[in-house]
Amino acid sequence: MDNLQEIVQLLDKNEAREFRQFINRQKAKKNRKDLELFDILLKNKPLKSDLIVEKLYKKAQAKEKQAYHALRKRLLDHLREFIVIKQIDNDTSVDSKLMGQISLVRYLFDKNNSRLAWKFLRKAENLAIETEQYLLLNGIYSLQLSYSDLDNADDLDLIINKFKKNKEKVDTEEYSLLLLARIKKRIKAQKLEGENQNLNKVINQLIGKSEIDQNILQNPKLFNTVLMVLRSAFLGRNSMPVISEFGINNYTVIKEEGKFHKHNQHIKLNILYIICHALYRDIDFEKCEFYLQEFEDNILNLGKSHKNKFYPKYIMLKSNVSFFTNNLDEAIKDLESILVDEEITLSKRIQFNIGHQSKIHKSS
Repeated sequence: MDNLQEIVQLLDKNEAREFRQFINRQKAKKNRKDLELFDILLKNKPLKSDLIVEKLYKKAQAKEKQAYHALRKRLLDHLREFIVIKQIDNDTSVDSKLMGQISLVRYLFDKNNSRLAWKFLRKAENLAIETEQYLLLNGIYSLQLSYSDLDNADDLDLIINKFKKNKEKVDTEEYSLLLLARIKKRIKAQKLEGENQNLNKVINQLIGKSEIDQNILQNPKLFNTVLMVLRSAFLGRNSMPVISEFGINNYTVIKEEGKFHKHNQHIKLNILYIICHALYRDIDFEKCEFYLQEFEDNILNLGKSHKNKFYPKYIMLKSNVSFFTNNLDEAIKDLESILVDEEITLSKRIQFNIGHQSKIHKSS
């Protein structure tokens, strides 16, 4: 399968429909060859280029082959633009918001509107500082340096001073990324070799006692990544007590130090979910119910997108805990209530999982 067809066939039915609408967004045309090529690539097994050219142009001469390659390029450009816009629409993270602001700033500079550009550049800087997005902040300071000679710019010495201070934080974050890469590599090697190493040993080996290593565990975003990697690797290795203890200990420190804020609540929820799931798998239902309550309290304070993502996970875990603690009626009631909750939008996969879980409870 060629690269273009591989991208096309990654689209699901809804995305394929949206893409057709996207191509026709300016003016619908009949007999669009780009859409015709899209449908050929979407619906067929891999075909040789000559066969595709014949399907499109009824013959495969040099002129048609040249037109086909230009058509492929145009379709790829449409796909790239569609995917970028869709990712921006679906991504509610701070990273996405910041990158959108940076793109706006570049556009304003290109249009020679330095007043507005610097206004939004300062807003992007403040958001990056508030949310501890040091890598993106480095790019923001680089932009400030590049346009420091324009009217409305900040003082150059001030920019340089902030840039240098942020570089120290960037170095720490880059070190953290290297550490996470080593963790993933070690775990992958263990899986390939069939090694069943103790999780505590892995943590002690890979996450040292130095201040910089401990800072990683106290950074919500980085700790969440470490926890997800470890959970994924050791899910079936009887390491749930270690994962829940490791999660709770570091979650408590992060929470007590006030490092959770409105921009990283989705990270807080993901950490809580991993803790709750580990406690459930360890059959520690009493402690699981305690953290499930905290999980629910934090979900209810968030917007719709995060609620749609995490509330079904909460309900399914809570229902399972109720089932295993002999509260069968409550377990079924929770599952059935979310299926008719108009404030929650469930994907078809989640609807199926909840329905299947409800049937299992009813048959018990």
